[in-house]
Amino acid sequence: MIGMSETERPLADPGREEMAREMFSEGLSPEEYAARYSHGIWCFSLGDLRYLNPALDAWMRRFSDILHHENGAPTVAELREKLLTADEQHAIRKAIQEMNEDP
Repeated sequence: MIGMSETERPLADPGREEMAREMFSEGLSPEEYAARYSHGIWCFSLGDLRYLNPALDAWMRRFSDILHHENGAPTVAELREKLLTADEQHAIRKAIQEMNEDP
């Protein structure tokens, strides 16, 4: 949240905590998670919350920074180029194109 210190961020409720833990439990860095899955995320506010687990809290802040291109984070495009194979990048471009087509 803009203008809010780390300690002022509201504590995540149990439902959001569970969503964040599921993302974190995949074992990917925030950078790789963003590269692989951000094309399916249309709205993201979990990074505006605080988590009791310091590792989860740091992971969610970094992931949010990447999605919102804040605090010097690389773009998702840069991360895909760096972390994914050409085939993986192609599959994501195809998925994005299909999402943008009218039914």
